[in-house]
Amino acid sequence: MNPRLYALFVAVLFVTAITSENPFQADEHFQIVEFASFKVGLTPRELLPWEAAAEIRPWFLPGVAFLVMKALRLVPGADVFTCAMLLRGIAAAASLVAIGRLLRYTGAREAPVTFRAQCAFVFTAAFVPYLSVRFSSEGLSASLFAIAFTLLEPARPDQPPPDRGTGPLLGGVLLAAAFQARYQTILMIAGYAAWRLLVARAPARSWALPTLGFLVGNAAGFAIDAWGYDHAVFPFWGYVRANLVEGVAAKFSREPFFAYLYLPVGNLFALPAAVALVGSFVFWVRRPRDPFTWIMAPSFVGFSLIAHKEERFVFPMALFAALAVAPAFVGTRMFSLRRTWLARVVWGVQAILMIGMAVHPVQWRERVPLARAMTRTLGATDVVYMDDARSTAFPALRGRFSEREFAEGCEVPRGAYVLTSRAGPPLPGADLVYTEWPLGTRAMGLRAAIQSVADDARSRFGPVVQPVGWYGLYRVEVARVGERPCPERVFVPIATRRP
Repeated sequence: MNPRLYALFVAVLFVTAITSENPFQADEHFQIVEFASFKVGLTPRELLPWEAAAEIRPWFLPGVAFLVMKALRLVPGADVFTCAMLLRGIAAAASLVAIGRLLRYTGAREAPVTFRAQCAFVFTAAFVPYLSVRFSSEGLSASLFAIAFTLLEPARPDQPPPDRGTGPLLGGVLLAAAFQARYQTILMIAGYAAWRLLVARAPARSWALPTLGFLVGNAAGFAIDAWGYDHAVFPFWGYVRANLVEGVAAKFSREPFFAYLYLPVGNLFALPAAVALVGSFVFWVRRPRDPFTWIMAPSFVGFSLIAHKEERFVFPMALFAALAVAPAFVGTRMFSLRRTWLARVVWGVQAILMIGMAVHPVQWRERVPLARAMTRTLGATDVVYMDDARSTAFPALRGRFSEREFAEGCEVPRGAYVLTSRAGPPLPGADLVYTEWPLGTRAMGLRAAIQSVADDARSRFGPVVQPVGWYGLYRVEVARVGERPCPERVFVPIATRRP
């Protein structure tokens, strides 16, 4: 392992945990932070996602967020944004432990040249730190599963699996925690259990403590669910019934069986994601008896059989896929290409992208930095006029200010604020208070060019290309006289109604 590369990775990981404020997908926030915010009395019940009323989501991760929120109430100036940053720090720490333990596992089994190539890929693949800091069901379940796997497998390949001590028991508990974090993780758990039974032929005594830990962990998880919903409930069955029996998930979208061949590469991480995807397929063929194959392949096939597909569904396999790349191509011409000048240029660009995403991450979908700026800047008496923009759809992140439509012909008083995606002031004399554009009021030509390219790509390739745009918040210094007051805007959160 290259210590300088590892140090760079750790630094990027924790900087990303601070700066990567936006969730990759709304559920990352809605299914965790909003649940916890409701429990501490901030989010009204009617603004929770529909899954809360349906009682089909586990409360394990919201319970962790709840404890952090309660603790932060003792810290002056701390708010929900502080809580979110700490949660990302927890996710980063868990992923760092998982990565370290998995590398220790592979380092004892792979040739030194293969192990060095594994480390080089994991520490420079830009998607690894980005996914590692997500306090989401996908991110935390992956870290918990990986740590559990390394606790249940011997440190050296010539050793039998451990059957006594705290390691196997804790491994079972962490497998349960991974399941309670994300129910779909049962596919990875089942694949791993099948490998232990059919390939490794683990002795019967090595199953006792992990099984006990798994049962105890799930019992604790169901107790947490009862606390969250205020009565005894079995969310896992409700989740299966709603999404698979009643087909609720398929109402969101339906994709072809082969959609996971292109969904994971429709983003800025296309190159390393494509290498990891192809490497995984090659790894499964060349190493059919490896535990990584049994962990990844059943989940990949299972998710492919389900009509509704999202790239985040395969995120828990991302770390195993990254570790599979180097072993997949050992002994082939592809493996020797890693030392060419072209490979070094390509992965140098990836390292630059990884660092760039840490310093100024691309904010997909929801605009949490904007919500943070508005919540911390504006008070209950302030009014924000929305032009062609919106603040946030997350109840816990919304400030106390009121919102109105920035309609033509209506009055805008002095001292009010206007939120717009325009490149310049919406009214004469308006002062810029906050902008998402990283260069402030400079380089407007570059901003317009990037916007044009992004819009053209989105029109060609559809929603697989994320929209690009920058909002600005302006304070009105010269009132606009109008014939009528601008209409009020009603706050509408997302995903509160069952599809």
